[in-house]
Amino acid sequence: MTSVILKNTVNQIKIFIETMVYNGLDLATKENIRQIEFFLQNSSQVETYRLAISLRYLHVEIKRFLEQNQAFSMERYVFFLCNCWLLSRAFLSQELDNKGENKELMQILSGKPSQKKILKPLKLRIVGLEKVFLEGSLFGIILYLVSLKAKTRSSIFKWSIMQTPKGKIDPESLLRMAISENKIKILDLLYKEFYALNLAYSEEEMLIHEIKKIPPCFSSNEKDPFPIKRLEKYHYNVENLFSLIMKIQLTPFDLPTRFLSYLLIKNVEIVDFFKEVDDGRNNRIPVYVFKISHDSNYPLFIRIQEKSCNQVLISNLQNFKDKKEKIKNLFGKLLIERGQLSIFPLSVYNDSEVFICLSEKFPKPRQEYKVLYKKDKS
Repeated sequence: MTSVILKNTVNQIKIFIETMVYNGLDLATKENIRQIEFFLQNSSQVETYRLAISLRYLHVEIKRFLEQNQAFSMERYVFFLCNCWLLSRAFLSQELDNKGENKELMQILSGKPSQKKILKPLKLRIVGLEKVFLEGSLFGIILYLVSLKAKTRSSIFKWSIMQTPKGKIDPESLLRMAISENKIKILDLLYKEFYALNLAYSEEEMLIHEIKKIPPCFSSNEKDPFPIKRLEKYHYNVENLFSLIMKIQLTPFDLPTRFLSYLLIKNVEIVDFFKEVDDGRNNRIPVYVFKISHDSNYPLFIRIQEKSCNQVLISNLQNFKDKKEKIKNLFGKLLIERGQLSIFPLSVYNDSEVFICLSEKFPKPRQEYKVLYKKDKS
C-alpha cells in the first residue's frame, strides 16, 4: 500500500461525501450507488476496512431511500455519511505511512481485522439463536455458543451463518442446511453438547469463522441438560453493571446502540408492552418495547424492531405476558442506547431451553432452497 494511492482514494471519498451533502439526498441517483461500489473496491485494496464498513452501510441506506423502502433511516444515513467524511479527513490530516509513531494510529483508523486462530477441538453448546434479515443484502442465523472446555469455559462464541437473499427467504430455512463435512445441520446441534473442528476464531471479538477450502466438522452427543451454571457469570448485580458501563469509551464513530455484554436475568415477568411508531428521529421501523421486572431490580427493557424475522420472537414474548408466566432464566444481549439499558432475548430456560425466536414447527423449505440456489441465466 502506498501513501499516494491511499491519499487519492480517501480524497475522492471526501469529495463525494461533500457533494452528497451539498446536493441533498433528494438528488441521489443510482449513479451514487455505483460510485460507492467503486469506492468499496478501492477501500479494500488500500486496507481501510473501517471506512469500507461505513461505505457499505451508506450504500444500504441510499439504496433503501431510492427504493422507498420502509427500513430507510435518516439517522443512520446521516451517521454513516458523517462517519465516512470524518475517517477521510483523519487519513488526509496524517502523514500516511505505516511506520514509527503513525503505525498505531493507522491501525486504529484502518480498523484492521483481528488475527484469526485455528480452533482446537472445542466442546460447545448453543445457548442462543438470532434471526437476521437485511433487505437486499443478507439473511441468516447467528449462533451463540458457550464453551465447556476448561481454558475458555463460559466464554461465548458467535458464529454467523449468512446467505445472499434471492426474494423473501425465511432465515429458519437454514436450520436444515448442512453446515459441515459430515452433513451436520444446525437442527442436529440444538439441545446437546458437541465438539467442533476445522474452524477459526478471532480472540478479541470471539467470532467463529469457516476456513476456506476446509469444511467444519462436528461430533455431537445425545441430548444433555442445559448448562445453566455456565451462564451465571453473566448474571450481573447493580454494582457489576455500573462497573461495566463505566468502562465504555465513546468515540465519534460509535453507533447510538452499543453492545455491552451478554446478560442472564432471573425470575422475569413481562409487565406490559407498547409499540414505538415514531421516535422523532426518522426511524420508520416500529419498535416493540416490553416492560419487565426481574430479581436484580435495575431498570431494563426488551426492545425489538418490528421486522419479519422478529415476528415469532415478539409473539412469544406477548404470550408470556398474556399468560402471566414467569421466565426463570432469560439469556440475551445487553445493549445501551442513549443511556437506556435493554436486552435482546436469545433464549429462555425454565425446565428446558427454548430458542424463543424460532417457530414451534420448523419449515421444510424445499421451495425456498430452489429460489436460493437457482442458477442465474447469463
